[in-house]
Amino acid sequence: MKTLTLEQIRKLPKTDLHVHLDGSLRLSTILELARQDGIELPATSEEGLAAAMHVGENTGSLTEYLKAFDVTLRVLQTEAALTRVAYELGEDAAAEGVRYMEVRYSPMLHTRGSLSLTKVVEAVINGLRRAQDDFGIHSNVIICGIRNISPESSLEMAELAVAYKNRGVVGFDLACAEYDHPASTTRMRSSSSATTTSTAPSTRARPTGRSPSSRRFTSAARTASATAAASARTATCFTTSPTTGCRWSVARRATCRPAPCATCARTR
Repeated sequence: MKTLTLEQIRKLPKTDLHVHLDGSLRLSTILELARQDGIELPATSEEGLAAAMHVGENTGSLTEYLKAFDVTLRVLQTEAALTRVAYELGEDAAAEGVRYMEVRYSPMLHTRGSLSLTKVVEAVINGLRRAQDDFGIHSNVIICGIRNISPESSLEMAELAVAYKNRGVVGFDLACAEYDHPASTTRMRSSSSATTTSTAPSTRARPTGRSPSSRRFTSAARTASATAAASARTATCFTTSPTTGCRWSVARRATCRPAPCATCARTR
């Protein structure tokens, strides 16, 4: 049996449907963005930063692993940084033979400065589209709610995903550690809580002795997924156009039926 070389494996066409924007930065980019914006980091060299973030190490739990994201998020608070990192992610993935990927992140985590949620979304989409033009890699975005932040914040992220449906966003996810924050406690009581796709990965942090299964949803996740699917068929949601400021009403039944805007009489 012939063994494939690493170079041959790199050239094989691939898809990546679960890649985190804020977990895919080049170390050199983190350092450069930090110097540029006067941001303090736990180290000032690539080697030191890799050690501080436990790159390539088994941290023992998702909770410990996610601490590295505290570092990357520090430098992802401007449009330029978000666009650059999204573009570089596309470039790096294309070099590994990825033809299509879905990039997930939570826009609410990138508003520590003056960025609006729409600016965050558009900056990432712009970077991915530039990478598509330059490297031929196709990508879309999954917007995440955060389990250990308020359900109201997750609802806002779900509504944002609806607003950008067919404009680069293809789904909504609940991210972060599932233990102590199951999907059943993140109930988004609004008719607009459904998006194009709802995902609830089961490979989240669990206490020692409970092995996660990548093939099976927890009962809470199944309930959340079913609720989202039902809402997608029956909900009426309202979103505001980031370009015109008009408030759109979209009836989401078996198929999405657009309604005219009350402000300018245009149909979305």
